[in-house]
Formats: sequence, structure tokens, C-alpha cells
Amino acid sequence: MDIRDLKFPDQSFDVVIDKGTMDALMCDRGDVWDPSPELIADVKGEVDEVERVTKVGGVFLYITFGQPHFRKRHLARDCWDIEIKTLGEAFHYFFYIMRKKSA
Repeated sequence: MDIRDLKFPDQSFDVVIDKGTMDALMCDRGDVWDPSPELIADVKGEVDEVERVTKVGGVFLYITFGQPHFRKRHLARDCWDIEIKTLGEAFHYFFYIMRKKSA
């Protein structure tokens, strides 16, 4: 199934977890400071679908080595309250928690 075109009904899940999918979409795709329109469209497609299938009050959990200044702009939506936790000691990774607000 394509993450950018999920076959689930709207508001199907209380929790959606991404560990590697968005990273794969973004991997080796040019300049991280100036992402291509294609990369932006692919990541937007994922986040659009995750937003659609997540219930109000549900959460989208994303764990990655992608630093907030590279990832947050792709995740920011009016429908999410975003919390970011930094994990690890020497080599940090990031845990993004997006809670879906009511419309």
C-alpha cells in the first residue's frame, strides 16, 4: 500500500506510527536545506493521508534521526499539536508526537 494513498476510511486509527517511511521518502533526495518540489509533494502526501486516517484526539508518532529544523516544516499542520522529544546521549534521535485536535 502506498503511504500517499491509503485505502483506509477517514478517522480509522487512534495511533499511527512512522519509523522509517518518511525517512525513506526523504533519503538521498538532494539538498536538505532546499528540498525539491517532488520531495515536498511526497512527504505532504504522507502527512495528508496520516492526518485523514487519524481520529480526532489520536496521535501520529514519528521517530527519526531527522532534526527538527529539517522535519518540523513538513509536519506542521493546523490540526496537530506537536511535541518533540530528543532521545539518546551521544547520537540523538527525535520523537515527534502529533496529537490531532478537533476541527
